[in-house]
Amino acid sequence: MKVRTALVAGGLAATLVVAGCSNENEARKLGSVNPVTTTTAPPGNTSRVGDIVKLGDAEVTVHGFQDPFDPGAQPMPKAPAGFRYVMIDAEVRNRKLTTPVVVSAFSQFELKDSDDEIYTPIVLPGGIPALGGEAQPQTARRGNVAFQVPESAKGLQVIFNNLLYGKGKAAIYLA
Repeated sequence: MKVRTALVAGGLAATLVVAGCSNENEARKLGSVNPVTTTTAPPGNTSRVGDIVKLGDAEVTVHGFQDPFDPGAQPMPKAPAGFRYVMIDAEVRNRKLTTPVVVSAFSQFELKDSDDEIYTPIVLPGGIPALGGEAQPQTARRGNVAFQVPESAKGLQVIFNNLLYGKGKAAIYLA
């Protein structure tokens, strides 16, 4: 399995991570996201958009996505030739009773296609906040996770990796 990574300037990454952490409740909403309904059954035990997936002391929900992502009036460059951006609207809930946890788009999320190619999150210019920050006990963090994928990528699944807290991975099928 190949892993594709995007090079990101450290300063820009740190700026957007801090921006994503600045709002305690929710990050800025995406314009319009695809509806929660799906017409194609997810493969295997994969969850769907809108499902609440429990992994140990965490719950993750993908509320919606844009594929391809359209920034609307926000100033940002187009995806390179042969690629497109995919934007996920996700929420991670801390189910612990007494301990806060750190949530990070960049260390807990991946995108996988039907050819088992893995794509890591990228930082998009334009001030779009990334999912991240500290989730206090019994609270959630919600925000955006952006990816750059080839135009030909199909059968996309968001992979939430809760290995930061020793509880495995979950796949959420985007349809």
